[in-house]
Formats: sequence, structure tokens, C-alpha cells
Amino acid sequence: MLGLISPTIDPDFDYPSSRFCFEFLSFSFFLFVSYFVLRIYRISTGPGLWTGSEMVLKITSKRGGPSPEINGIRVDFDALFSIRHGCRPELCGAEGSCCARYEICVEPEEVERVVGFMPGAARYAPGLLSGGRYMNVFDETEDGLVALDRDEDGLCVFAYRSPAGPVLCALHTSALELGIPAHNAKPRCCVLWPLALGDGKVPLLSVDEDAFAFPCNTLDPSPGRPLDPAIGLIVRDLFGPAFLEKLLAFGPAAKMQTQEQTR
Repeated sequence: MLGLISPTIDPDFDYPSSRFCFEFLSFSFFLFVSYFVLRIYRISTGPGLWTGSEMVLKITSKRGGPSPEINGIRVDFDALFSIRHGCRPELCGAEGSCCARYEICVEPEEVERVVGFMPGAARYAPGLLSGGRYMNVFDETEDGLVALDRDEDGLCVFAYRSPAGPVLCALHTSALELGIPAHNAKPRCCVLWPLALGDGKVPLLSVDEDAFAFPCNTLDPSPGRPLDPAIGLIVRDLFGPAFLEKLLAFGPAAKMQTQEQTR
């Protein structure tokens, strides 16, 4: 049976003064308030606000006011409708290729899919094989993702130089040989490029900050511009036809046509 515990006072113990107690409580209250202020700020901005491309994307989006949302994704319409993209590997050297400029990260659920295409990809990228066995080409990153290995030249292990010279993707090539759309074989981030999807609480779909450093991307700031067909395919393949339809309905060309009809 539990008994009641009565507080006792030890006459030999040097108890802290009331001033010390007040200072200690004040400091504790300060820490408590600071913690919740930081938590509220973190929740309102979302993770990754001041890291990598997410910071650039958020700053860019504020130039034209708040970005509209489609299916829970904020869309930087000005950026998406301003870029013209045409993948032309012959224009990129090995060092200037997107296959060498980025660390290619895949979600854990993408690993199995990539592994399934390795037999066909190894026909073009022989570095995937060693002693008749497939190499482990995955490295776990600090943030829980999985990165693809790169060779001594910085190229993704799935990149290879074609007989004509340009650097190509073995996953892309092997998928087309099998009659499978390339976006079903390649990592999501590769299919998304030159676009970028931020990792905030409400992700922002925009253009990668380094996109215009590559010859396959050009800027078209003209008013009423349509969405580039190649960009439209990227959006459709990753986000679906319904998302693309909404994107086109709210784009600069649609707005300009609406304004002309109301004149």
C-alpha cells in the first residue's frame, strides 16, 4: 500500500535564493517560447526553405506573387511557360552533360525498377558488370535517399558514349528497345529535368536554377507564349494528363485569349 510522502526540509542544505529561482524560471520560459516560435516558423515555411534549389525556387516565385496550386502543388507558371527545351545530346560534351552535373537521387521504391532494367542497360554501359555480376550502383545518402554511383569522370554509371559521340542514358535506350516509355525506366528526377520540384510543405514546381546553363534550354519571355511541347510531355508523364490540362487552362496563353475575348 502506497503511503503519502511528506516534504521535509534539510537544515544543512544550501537552498538557492529566490533571485536565482526567478532567473532560472525566466530563462526556462525564454527557451520554451523560442522553441515554439521556431516550430511555428518551420511549419509555415516547410522543410528545405534555405537549402539548395528550394531557396531559389521560393524566392523566384515571390516575384510574381503567390503561386497558384494544382492538385496540392504550387506552380511557377511564368517559369514553366518561359522555358524552351529540346534534348540534343550532340550539343553537350561529357562534362557539360546533365548526366555529369548532378547527383542522381532515387526514391527507395524506385530502386527495384532501376534494377529491373540493368540487364538491358549493361549492354550499353559495360561498367554495370564486373566478373559477370551486376555491380551495386546505389549509395545511401544522409537524407535517406539513394544516389546512383558516378565514374571517375563524374558521369552517372548509366551514362554511355554512343558510337556517334554524344553521351546517352542506358536506361533510356534499353527502355525504348523494349517498347517501354523512357519515363517508366528512368529516375523521377531525370524525367523531371529541366524542371524542379521543391520539397516544402506545399512543393513548388518550377525550373531548375541551372537549366539555362545548358544549350538544350532557352528562355522565351514573350507574352502569351504557349507551353513548350517538351515541357508538356514532362508534366504529363510525371503528373498525369489532368494536371497538364489544368496547367494549360491557367497559362499565359489562356489568360491572354480570355482577355481578348472580354474586350
